[in-house]
Amino acid sequence: MEVIIQNIRDCFLAKKEHFEVFAEADTRIEGWFKAELIVLLDSLLREKVIQEFKREPKIDTPTGRKQVDFIISLNGESHLCELKALCISQAAGTPRNLHFYFREDNVGLI
Repeated sequence: MEVIIQNIRDCFLAKKEHFEVFAEADTRIEGWFKAELIVLLDSLLREKVIQEFKREPKIDTPTGRKQVDFIISLNGESHLCELKALCISQAAGTPRNLHFYFREDNVGLI
């Protein structure tokens, strides 16, 4: 998994200015970030760094079907990847409570 993290880091370090502008504008960037990841993952797939990736797959769980942003297959293991924007609505005075995302129910990530 470290190879994927390093590739993501390298890819987005080159786009540092984007993050600074998005933060200043206090805008959600999940859609842009997901699109950039699709391009990167496609490149890693063609280079055979990863074996497969699926976008927004449905996963059967004991509490029903769930959906994540990506499943990435690497060295015979599947890794779930869920994206959440941390810079959301702070400047507009309508901040989101991040605990909403990290709870153990049918919406949270746990």
